[in-house]
This record gives sequence, C-alpha cells and structure tokens, in this order.
Amino acid sequence: MLTFLHIYNPSPIIFQIGRVVFHWYGLFIILGIIAGLFVIFKLAKKYQLEKEKLYNLFFELIIFGIIGARLFTSLYNWQYFSKHPLDIFKIWQGGMSIHGAIIAGIIVLLFYCRRYKLSFWFWADLVAPGLVLGQAIGRWGNYFNQELYGRPLSGIFAIPISLANRVVGFEGFNYFHPTFLYEFILNLIIFGILIWLHRRNLESEKHKEGLALRSPERQRGAKEGSIFLTYLFFYSVLRFLIEFLRIDPQPTILNLRFGQWISLLIIIISLFIILNRSLCFLWRKGH
Repeated sequence: MLTFLHIYNPSPIIFQIGRVVFHWYGLFIILGIIAGLFVIFKLAKKYQLEKEKLYNLFFELIIFGIIGARLFTSLYNWQYFSKHPLDIFKIWQGGMSIHGAIIAGIIVLLFYCRRYKLSFWFWADLVAPGLVLGQAIGRWGNYFNQELYGRPLSGIFAIPISLANRVVGFEGFNYFHPTFLYEFILNLIIFGILIWLHRRNLESEKHKEGLALRSPERQRGAKEGSIFLTYLFFYSVLRFLIEFLRIDPQPTILNLRFGQWISLLIIIISLFIILNRSLCFLWRKGH
C-alpha cells in the first residue's frame, strides 16, 4: 500500500514570476501565523479583552519571534552561517528554530506586560494555543523543503528525499521518517488540550460572581499560567523524543542533541514553576 507522501517528491517552489519566487515554506509560515492569530482573537473575545491590546503585542511577537527563531538556527549551524552570514536573512530556505521563537516571545511578552501592567501568566495562557497551532501548520514547510526529516524508513509512511537534500552519510537511502508529520499531528493534539483547558477556565469563571467574568488582569492563583506551562511541558517532551529520530546536523553533548538539552531545560523549568506555584497557592489558602 502506497500513500501520497510515500510517492510524491515535493518542490520547495510554488511558482515563479521573473525573479520573484514564491516558496511553500513561506506560505505555510504565513498560514500558521494567520491561524494562530485567529485562535487568539477568538479566545480574547471570550475573555472580553480589548482588541487594541492585541494588535501591538502581535506585531512585536511576530517580528521578534522570527528574529529569535532565525538566530537560534544560526547557533545550531554556526559552522555554515559563520561562513555565509548573509544567508541568515534567507528565511524562505527554511531553518526556523521554535525554541528561539519561544524564548524571544517570552522576553517580548514580559516587557509588554510590564509596560502596560498586565498579567504575564494570563497573556501567556492566551497566546499558547495559537502558538502551537501555528507550529503545526508551519511544519508542512519543512516537508516541501525536504528538511528536518528523520532516520531511514521503509514503511508506507516514509517520505522520499532527493539526493541533493540528503544528510551526509545517508546518500544511499531513499526514504526517511516524516518527522514533520509526527510533529504536525502531536501539535494538533496539544492544541486540542489547551483549548479544552481554556473552555474549562471560562466555564469556571462564569459560575463565579453572578456568572460574570473577572477582569483577566486581576486573576491570580495556581491556575493562571497553567495552560502556557502545559504547552511548554508537552511540546518539550514531544520535541525531546522526536530528536532521537532526526538526523540533521546539530551539536551534541553526552550523546544528546542540542535541541534535546534545550527541551530538557524547559521541561525542568516548567515542572519547577508548576510545583512551586501550586505549593505557594496551597500555603496561602491554608493561611
């Protein structure tokens, strides 16, 4: 039994008009951003937030998220980019580290919330579902660029990789693990979990204070931030496991890839914050 992915050999280019080239990678990045923003706007409406607060934040998150993602990629592949520094700006060729985007996004959100005296944890919860949905859609760009695939595979879910795009040492193999597809599916599952958590929060709030929502900026307690931390934890576990399949060049320490060490660090920090916030909340409640 053959599948579409098993027999189709994709091209990174959609079409070209003169010197202007339209790439699949760029299209899926844009689609991911649009889908993510749509979800966040829908959630903001449920929480009765002003749209004006969202526009400036989104602009900053998108710009600095792309910068952070590209800079992190240059760290992964420093040997190449140190010799070809101008290629850092060629984002249509692929290479956008989600870890870099997350770190840049957290920094931007911290400054934004401090500037307007907003709750960082609430706004992080709000952004998380849109972020992971955007990631899921953006992964299809990796497929058309024939990059970030996994180890050789002979099953029906294997994808063909052209000789020019095969990692050094794997030139003799034709089919590989579609790690982009694994992340796409699992990110959609994470997205569903986060949306379910938001719905549960909204239903819980509607049963308080005469069925009226409390002002998000006044929410406090162990719940606030739990959705964002859930996203960080589950995605980092997912990424840590998928890195065992990936064969794209990355620095390694103690047989673990750089991406795995970043994922482990995020997992530990997320669990520490969850535990610490829960204990503090219980202590305050008991006193």
